[in-house]
Amino acid sequence: MKGGCGRGCRYECHTSFNQRKKEGIFHGFWELSDTQRQWDFLATCVTEFEAKRASHAEKSSSSRQKSKKWTLPLDVNNVTVCKTFFLDTLNISEARVITAIKKKVSGINFTSGDMRGRHHTGPTKNLIERDTMKAHIESFPTVESHYCRHSTQRQYLEADLSLHMMHRLYAEGRRNALSLTSYVTIFYTEYTIGFHKTKQEVCDF
Repeated sequence: MKGGCGRGCRYECHTSFNQRKKEGIFHGFWELSDTQRQWDFLATCVTEFEAKRASHAEKSSSSRQKSKKWTLPLDVNNVTVCKTFFLDTLNISEARVITAIKKKVSGINFTSGDMRGRHHTGPTKNLIERDTMKAHIESFPTVESHYCRHSTQRQYLEADLSLHMMHRLYAEGRRNALSLTSYVTIFYTEYTIGFHKTKQEVCDF
């Protein structure tokens, strides 16, 4: 993950997204693992539209006839950011975004299973569902790190759990369940919970 835009950005990206939130989005994106799910995330966050004005030189190039709106998830909404901040936060190239948009335009349905809750739900329903999601995350028992409890407040879940498994349990039977991306983002931005043991956890004996 790179540094992103500077303080002079007109969207003031750093005001909306602190380092922890950026890391949450980064981990949430790469936690998806599957390329098609990542394309779906990108196509959802980046909207391409016709540019209002274009110079004669720009009209001669098809790549300059369209503009893009870049957004990133913040709580239950998507917030507009600049291109630099978007690409640096996810640590990807613009070419990857263009590929995702092309596949969306071509009518390919990437991950319909992970789109639950993204349509026909207003802000109020999303906020309620977000609280339900947080309650589900908090329902899993955690333990302290035995060997480094003095140096960190981080809690740990059972090693056989994963975010994919947790989201599947949360979404089971829920009509308005939020996406895996939302689940992962909230997990990493609002909690200090991990799955993997640190090096200090391993006993020398």
